[in-house]
Amino acid sequence: DRLVVVGDLHGSLEYFDDLLKKIDFNPKFDRVVLAGDMTFKGPDSLGVLRRAKEIGAGCVRGNHDHSLLEWKNFLRKLSPTDTPSEYEFPADLTLTQYYPIAAEMDQELYDYLQSCPIILSVPKYSVYVMHAGVDPSRPMESQDPNVVMNIKNILADGTPTRGKFVGENWSVAWNAKQKKSKNPSTIVYGHQASLGLNIKEYSKGLDTGCVYGGQLTAMIFPGEHLVSVNC
Repeated sequence: DRLVVVGDLHGSLEYFDDLLKKIDFNPKFDRVVLAGDMTFKGPDSLGVLRRAKEIGAGCVRGNHDHSLLEWKNFLRKLSPTDTPSEYEFPADLTLTQYYPIAAEMDQELYDYLQSCPIILSVPKYSVYVMHAGVDPSRPMESQDPNVVMNIKNILADGTPTRGKFVGENWSVAWNAKQKKSKNPSTIVYGHQASLGLNIKEYSKGLDTGCVYGGQLTAMIFPGEHLVSVNC
């Protein structure tokens, strides 16, 4: 049985299908897990969710998926005759590009996306799948969900940040900690397209910027094999 972790899809259904073909996906033997940000930016967010549900894929929640769910929750509070333009959106819902996706999202796809945990543990391979990363100073069970969906770096004082150009990548401290651990774990994640493929001993960054014309990348366990398709 294979575990196949796929980097950020961002609505790129066509390339998701290409990747499934390339790995010879077999639903009987393969467990696909999407590392968050399945939605937004690309052409077919809901198509990606449909395909994921159809093939029984697991998932974790990315920052954009979270915003989409927040939007859907907000729209549900409106009466059928209201138009969103009449309302002042809550401050965290200012990205109106989410609106058409949220408006079209049916209950089934909402339930699927809502079911994606923040962190998915795969003990068989000592792997955690999540969207962005962790605060290495905290145990896994007490991570802040917002950090796990958004972190990029850690400031000198230990504060997690989503800033790209400040501090040090969270994976540096994570790898240092795992090297000293008797039971090390590997984190497989996405989120940082600007770094591209970022493979270290105990952290595997798979966001290779498909939605920007880069590649869509998966890592297959056992063996940590990388498979990519051009986007």
